[in-house]
Amino acid sequence: MEGVDENNYTAANKNYFALTMSDKKNRYLGSKNQAGTYQRIISLMPPHSLYIESHLGTGVVMKKKPACKYSFGVDPNEEILSAFKCDKGEVLVNSSFIDFISQLNLDDYDDVLIYSDPPYLLETRKSTARYKYEYSEQDHIDLLRTLKGLSSRKVKNIISCYPSKLYDEELHNWNSIKYQTMTHGGPVTEQLYFDFEPDGLHWIKYAGKNRTDRQRIKRKVASWKGKYEGLPDEERVAILAGLLEVDFNIFRNGSNK
Repeated sequence: MEGVDENNYTAANKNYFALTMSDKKNRYLGSKNQAGTYQRIISLMPPHSLYIESHLGTGVVMKKKPACKYSFGVDPNEEILSAFKCDKGEVLVNSSFIDFISQLNLDDYDDVLIYSDPPYLLETRKSTARYKYEYSEQDHIDLLRTLKGLSSRKVKNIISCYPSKLYDEELHNWNSIKYQTMTHGGPVTEQLYFDFEPDGLHWIKYAGKNRTDRQRIKRKVASWKGKYEGLPDEERVAILAGLLEVDFNIFRNGSNK
């Protein structure tokens, strides 16, 4: 990659990271491994050929999302990178995101997506846990302004955070959604900011082994969607919770294929 020091890349043959790891890592602050959390983030993603995760952390989102042509997982914490197994051609970078992105020539790529899950603002946290590499308020400002500058170059962004005045002010013209998720400390409200209009229909285009298989899946999606829309509210919620539980258990215990 032009302008990027390949000596900073972490090799792929590292120890596998999963929910069966030590309790300390399983409770990593800000992990997106809760049922329904990483699914919500991935379902929001637009098509892309280059994917960058600016703060890899547990790497759940990168691990679970469909593969793309190029993927970078960036984190200054070497321990985090050593716990991630690259099985879809991901390249891991031991660096701060701002240092990394300043060296990468994004003009060489089309359809770039950056997912950022920085350390939560201190003022928004319930937990007393701390990251090895913390973020000051100025670090948050620098990150957001860097991402906004990239967005002007037609790079698409998704950012995870807890609701805060700082993010609302900095990203006032971006789309956002809030949702409830469960942590070890209890239920919390997460917020996603994104600089594009979401269209989940593109996932149907990439599902299946060939055109015939994709058409089969498309018909199944339409059928299930129609049935789901016709259910009473309480049944929809119950069924959705059950589906998310199934998906979460598959992730926890390994693929069902």
